[in-house]
Amino acid sequence: MGTERLAQPRRTSLRQTAISYRSGWWSVTVQVAKNKSLLGAVVGDRVVLNALGRAVESAWRALPGKYSELEVFDSVVMPNHFHALLRIHWRETNRAHHLGFLMSRFKGGTSFVYGQMRRAGEIEDIGEKLWQRDYWDDLVTSEAEFKGWQKYIRENPANWSSDRYGACTAHLRGNAELLNGPRVAFVASQGFCASALRPRKVWARAGEGRLKPPPSITAEGQDSLSSTWADTPSLPTRAVSMRAGTPSLSKGAASSPAAALSLSKGAASSPAAALSLSKGAASAAPPPAPPPAPHSVLISTFTSAQEREALRRALAKRRPLIAVFPAGIPGDGELVPGLAAAIREGWALAVSPQPTGSRLNKKIATWCNEFLLKNAAEIWAGDLSPNGMLAQMLAGLGRLKPPVPPPAPPRRGQALIELAAGMLALALVVSALCGFALYIAKSLRLQNELRVGGKKTDSVEVSAFAAEHVFGDGKLKISERLAWPQTTILR
Repeated sequence: MGTERLAQPRRTSLRQTAISYRSGWWSVTVQVAKNKSLLGAVVGDRVVLNALGRAVESAWRALPGKYSELEVFDSVVMPNHFHALLRIHWRETNRAHHLGFLMSRFKGGTSFVYGQMRRAGEIEDIGEKLWQRDYWDDLVTSEAEFKGWQKYIRENPANWSSDRYGACTAHLRGNAELLNGPRVAFVASQGFCASALRPRKVWARAGEGRLKPPPSITAEGQDSLSSTWADTPSLPTRAVSMRAGTPSLSKGAASSPAAALSLSKGAASSPAAALSLSKGAASAAPPPAPPPAPHSVLISTFTSAQEREALRRALAKRRPLIAVFPAGIPGDGELVPGLAAAIREGWALAVSPQPTGSRLNKKIATWCNEFLLKNAAEIWAGDLSPNGMLAQMLAGLGRLKPPVPPPAPPRRGQALIELAAGMLALALVVSALCGFALYIAKSLRLQNELRVGGKKTDSVEVSAFAAEHVFGDGKLKISERLAWPQTTILR
C-alpha cells in the first residue's frame, strides 16, 4: 500500500508586499525561540545582560561597520527579545528585501555565538535555534511615530516588571507575622541535582547583626548551623486565612472556656460581682508569653530541585518559612507534603501576586525572585548557572560579583583525542632525535673510513651524486657511486 505524504502547513510571511524594504525607517523586534529568557534578567528598571546578551548587543552595534547603508538609533536587549530602531539609506546595491538581508546577518551571527556557548555548556540549551523563525517590523512614517518608538524602547525595561500584577504579597495564606522578621533568601538554578546541594552564604546586609540562618538548608553535620537553631522558640500563631479575607486569631490569646463562661455570667449579675468575676478571670489567665528571640525566616520560590530540597529540609526541622508562588497559591492537595500542615500550624506562610489557578508567567517569576532577594537580610545560594537569570539578578542587585564562567567541560572523546595527539607529538620528537643521533653516528663512521696515504682526513665532503670532490690539495675521482656508509675513493 502506498504512503501518502502529509501536506506541510505553509508559513505565512510577516512581510508586506505593498511596502518596499529596500530603504526607509524601521522598528524591528526579534523574539528568542520558545520565548525563553536567555539573554539576561530585568532588575528594577534596567536589564542585566549575561554573556550571550552582551554578544547580541555587540553584534548589533557592529553591524553598521559592515554595512554602511545601515544607521541604528535606539535599541534594547531584553531577556527574551530584542527591539531596535533603524534606517536603511538608499544605495543602488541594496537588495529588494534589504531589511530581511540585514536581519538575517544579525540573527545568523548571534546564533553562531549561541551555538558555541550551548556546546560548551555555558548557556541553557533551548535547541538548535536561538531566535524564532521570523521577525516583526513596522515602517516608521512620521516624526511622532519615531519618537513614540524611541520612548517605547527606552522604557521597555521599566515596563517589564510593572505593578500590573499586584504586589507579591497580594494573596497570602498562613502566619502573616513571618513577614515582620528578618528573612534569609535561598535561590538555586534549574538543572542541578538536589543531592549535590551545598548551600553557601553569598551576601548579608550590613548592620543586621549575626542572624541565625536556618540549618534546614544545610545537610546534617555539614557545619555548626544545625546547633544554632536547636533552641529557637515557637513563633506567634496569629494566622491569616486567604479565604476568609480578614485576619483572625487561630488560637485564643490567653482565655479559657471557663473564664469566658464566668465573664458571661458576671455580665448579668451586679456590678460588684462582675468586677470580682473579671478580677478572678484576669488572675486565672496565664501571663503573656515573652517575645520570641531574634530569628530568621527562610524565603524562596522553591521551584528548582535544590530549592525543593531546601524546603524538604526546612519542613523536616519545622523551621519557619515563606513560600512565594508566582502562579498563585495551590490548594492543599497540590502543595508539597508537609507544607499545608505547616501553614495550618502557623510556622509557614504562602504568598503570591496572583490568585489561585493563574498561569505561570516568566515576568512574574522574575519579579518574585527580585522581591525575595531585595527584602532579604541574608542570601544563601545553591548551584547557580553563570549566565542564568538568578546569577544576573544577584549581580544587578549588587548581591553578587559578576559570575566568571567556568571552563568548558570536555566533550565526549575530547580527552582521548588530546591524549592521542600528545603521544603522537612525543613519538615524532623521539623519532627526530633518534634520526639525528643516527646521522651523527654514520657521519663519524664514514669519516674514520676515509683515509688518504694512511692519514686520517680532517674534513670530507661527500655527496652521493657528486662527480668530483676536493680533498686536501688534490682532486679525487670517485670510482663508483658513493654508497652509505662504505665509500671507495681512489687518487
